[in-house]
Amino acid sequence: ATKQIVEEYIRNNPLSSHMLLLIDVDDFKKVNDTYGHQCGDEVLINVINNLRKTYVSGEVIGRVGGDEFVVFIGDVRDKEHLIAKAQELHELLHRAYVRGTQVIPVSASVGIAIYPENGDCYEELLYSADNALYEVKATKKGNFAICKPKE
Repeated sequence: ATKQIVEEYIRNNPLSSHMLLLIDVDDFKKVNDTYGHQCGDEVLINVINNLRKTYVSGEVIGRVGGDEFVVFIGDVRDKEHLIAKAQELHELLHRAYVRGTQVIPVSASVGIAIYPENGDCYEELLYSADNALYEVKATKKGNFAICKPKE
């Protein structure tokens, strides 16, 4: 459903700039292994609730994997707006989850792709965001990276 909504948005707004963020919860397997799958599910619900706090019209939030989410933001005005939004999400995704007396650290890494520089459809944007995410995971988890423009 996320793919269809994003594709339709791009089709209806081909002259605007958009961004797709691929979010991966850092070390999620460790959360499941340490605190149990029930707690892992609660952490994921907490993450999605934090994502929703920044949701505005023209944005789409979708789950694309076990601990991976996509946020699509349409009509990005300029690079400063893009960076501000990424930093806002970054801060929201780095809040510990409190479960009774347990404080579970949570962080996420984010790869960002921009339409049309990094792709002209959902699949290409997702691929580009995944490449940026891989870069973050390899160098400094818990951060975000913007994909470089295609050659």
